[in-house]
Amino acid sequence: MIIRLWKLTVFKNPLETWKIEMVLQDEEENKIVAIVKHSFCPKFEKSLQEGKCICISTFGVGESQGSSYIVDNAYEINFYKSTVVTPCDTYNGPIYGLKLLLKLIVFFYDLISTVSQCQLLKHNIADLTVDDDIKGVERLLGPLCPLA
Repeated sequence: MIIRLWKLTVFKNPLETWKIEMVLQDEEENKIVAIVKHSFCPKFEKSLQEGKCICISTFGVGESQGSSYIVDNAYEINFYKSTVVTPCDTYNGPIYGLKLLLKLIVFFYDLISTVSQCQLLKHNIADLTVDDDIKGVERLLGPLCPLA
């Protein structure tokens, strides 16, 4: 799935695409940068859209050239003249890198060794990872019951 896409234009002709850069993500949340160079942009420009699921075949993989700040991956995909892009119908992975999980949480409230309340709660939990200079993970929980 294409989760981010940038089109860089020619300096003196903003209607002409000079290069296309994308962040691709698979169903296991692995991300990689993909680059379409100037000479191949007309071939792929219409078939590459942000948010679309695609299948790519006959491409190259090389060391990332300056794109390591975008994703935590040392490699990038390079499109060739022989690269084939086809639409993909099914994608079961998270969209935009955010995966919502439904977990069962059990809370026990103990008051002087006596269980005063025991209940099952269902809340949506999202683990949000922000990739920037400061690595951090935040856990977002639904509303919790107040203590009795």
